[in-house]
Amino acid sequence: MTLENDPRQIKYRQMISNMNISGTAVIVFGVWSVLRAILYFVLHRVDLAALLVDGIEEMTNIEHTFMNDFTFLVFQSILVADLAVRVYVGRSAVADAAGRKKSPFYIFLAFVMGWGLASGFVSEVALSFSDDVTEKLMHEMMASAVIDLISCFAFFELGVSSVVARMLRKKLKSDGKMIHTAEDK
Repeated sequence: MTLENDPRQIKYRQMISNMNISGTAVIVFGVWSVLRAILYFVLHRVDLAALLVDGIEEMTNIEHTFMNDFTFLVFQSILVADLAVRVYVGRSAVADAAGRKKSPFYIFLAFVMGWGLASGFVSEVALSFSDDVTEKLMHEMMASAVIDLISCFAFFELGVSSVVARMLRKKLKSDGKMIHTAEDK
């Protein structure tokens, strides 16, 4: 079947392009968020145990070291899980854009991650203007918030484009005007 300039086909191709771009962006921002977190903890030498435990002064050195290592391990596990979800969502969108049949679960995850990043953005901006934050830390937090906002937009763009592309794909197939995809071969 040849490409036509039917408005629905044009819109479908736009949505497919958006899915490819947004899927790749989600993966790239996921890698960046992991690097950012690791760099933050390496450069700032954060004592995780002191942040989480009241009465840190009463702990022995061994207890403090264990608590710090355990907290860092939990933190790393959360980072790996976050990256895994982002890679799953991004790769699923790119595969769906290529026409391979994918579960719609990745679309749900994209919206959940987008809402999570949006709420994190709001709290990060609010926290950056509190009295306890130094000017240098405020600038770091604002830069981080901007990256999170862009990542949030990538998730929402991916989700919306995926939903619209799936609806258009179904309508074009029923009308016999569908461009051939990988699942047709």
